[in-house]
Amino acid sequence: MFDPWEAERHRKASLQRTGLLTAEGDERFNRFTRAARDTFNVNSSTISLITGTEQIIMSLAGDLGRDLSREMSFCTHTILHDQALVIPDATKDDRFRTNPLVTGQPNLRFYAGHPLTGPGGWRIGVLSLLDLQPRTFTQQDHHTLKAITNHVQAEILAN
Repeated sequence: MFDPWEAERHRKASLQRTGLLTAEGDERFNRFTRAARDTFNVNSSTISLITGTEQIIMSLAGDLGRDLSREMSFCTHTILHDQALVIPDATKDDRFRTNPLVTGQPNLRFYAGHPLTGPGGWRIGVLSLLDLQPRTFTQQDHHTLKAITNHVQAEILAN
C-alpha cells in the first residue's frame, strides 16, 4: 500500500500520462456528456479531471459546471472510491450542505459521479450528473451511469 502522499503522486502522474490536461475540447468526450445529460434528464453532465489543486472541466453538457478549487469539488470525494457517489439532496448531506455550490449559486442539489481511471488504474477524474432539484437514483440508474462511464473510460485509455 502507498501512503496518501505517494498515492497522490502516482494519481497525478497517471493523469499527466493521459495527455488530457493539454487536449483542446474533444468531441469524443462531448458526445458522452450530452448522452448522460439527456439520458438522466439533468441540468448538466460533466467530465472532470482532478489535478493536485483543481477540478478541470474537460467536457460540459448543460449550464452547470466550471473549473473549481479541489476543496469545493464534489468530484474530489468521488475519486476516493471505485464506485459511484450519489448525493440525492446536497442540503441534507453533512459533507456538502455548507459547500458554496449548495448554499449559493448555482444552488446545486443533486450530484451523481462515477470515477474515471488513467494508466495504472489511478482515479483521475469523474463523469458526473448535476441538477438543481433533489432526485432519486435507482439501481438501474447506477447501471446506466456505469455503462456510459465505461465508454468514456475506453476513450481515455485509447489516448
